Amino acid sequence: MDKKMIKMLAILVGLILLVIIFMAIANGLKGGKKYTYDDLSQEAVKATKSYLSSNSSRKPTSDNPKSIITIDTLVEGNYMKSPSVLLKDDNASCSGEVEVYYLEDKKYDYIPEVTCYIKGETYNSKNLVNKLIGDGDYNVVFSDSGIYKRVNGKWILSDDDLTNFGSDDTVEYVYRGNQESYLKNYVKIDNMVFRVLMVDNEEDILLIYNENIQKGASWDKRYNEEVNKTQGINTYIDNGVKSAAIEKIESFIAGDEKLENKTKFSSSLKYIVVPMDLCIGKRAMEDKGTDGSIECKTVLENQKAGLLPAYMYMSASLDPTCEKTGDKSCGNNNYLAAYNNSYWLVTSNSEKSNECYYVNRSITSGVCSSNTSFKPIIKITGRVQYTEGDGTSKNPYVINTKYYKTDDSKKK
Repeated sequence: MDKKMIKMLAILVGLILLVIIFMAIANGLKGGKKYTYDDLSQEAVKATKSYLSSNSSRKPTSDNPKSIITIDTLVEGNYMKSPSVLLKDDNASCSGEVEVYYLEDKKYDYIPEVTCYIKGETYNSKNLVNKLIGDGDYNVVFSDSGIYKRVNGKWILSDDDLTNFGSDDTVEYVYRGNQESYLKNYVKIDNMVFRVLMVDNEEDILLIYNENIQKGASWDKRYNEEVNKTQGINTYIDNGVKSAAIEKIESFIAGDEKLENKTKFSSSLKYIVVPMDLCIGKRAMEDKGTDGSIECKTVLENQKAGLLPAYMYMSASLDPTCEKTGDKSCGNNNYLAAYNNSYWLVTSNSEKSNECYYVNRSITSGVCSSNTSFKPIIKITGRVQYTEGDGTSKNPYVINTKYYKTDDSKKK
């Protein structure tokens, strides 16, 4: 090969290298890595935090607890690059906002509500409530296992009645049955697995811990003067005097209880837990009703965790003969009866002050001082979004609480 040919090849290689370098630089200027939809949503959250740092008047307050920052505002203010640049798709477009909620001083909740059109596909935020219920109550069923709709304590039994309710009515969406393939109500929060019990009238989500607090314990073991025995008093709390049950639950939510299967308690639960009104009224074994009207005559307000009331256990059964507290049939077609171990309810026996109720397939009454498992319930905000999963036991909906760590106070 002569020198002229070698020189020409060298020039050609050099040009190719220059093109590659130019494309790399252009790619870097266009935004670095190629973002996914989820990446973009979190970039919007990050940008919103920066925006609010520079525009403190837009932060939500106790008087105005919600603020909305649009994607357009973030892009126009140079707090984030345009979606088409981040997604590396000139035809891509995104709209929406980040909703910011006031929790307490210097603590906020950032919820991205973003819709993107990318290569002919539409991507929306993964709100868990919407996924559970479905658009227009699409997932609601009237038979077999699944999520049922209840209005003012009565089950909706047909499509014609789905929208037949007013703004003052109490609407609940309750999981019932025991066919795993239809229920799809498993939720993983960090490393803890729960089951969705229901979506309540405020569209918040009530969950029951799928495992147990480690080691069985008594519901209560105080001395009971009515029976002259140390068998416990079956009042959850009375004039500030706490039962062992409520102390156990308070210890759980504080992160001081060991959990089964070496599960580590998620301290980040506090970012998504909302206070609930816990129905702690007592009922007799012969009392009828699954609508909560008996237990909810006595309500303990602003609880961060609790135990399952009897009516919720009964509501999960599809057996029509489950009417009274003590009906054995309440364990039929009931996913809450499928656990291998027994567990305490918050409801206790109105006829015997030393007896509390626990689940052993059906609801059983026993002395409060005996030992069985604790399976806490919590309520989480309906604003939560899931990152993956289909709700099955092997692939639960995943809520990653790192997105909800909202402490914006400066560390010194």
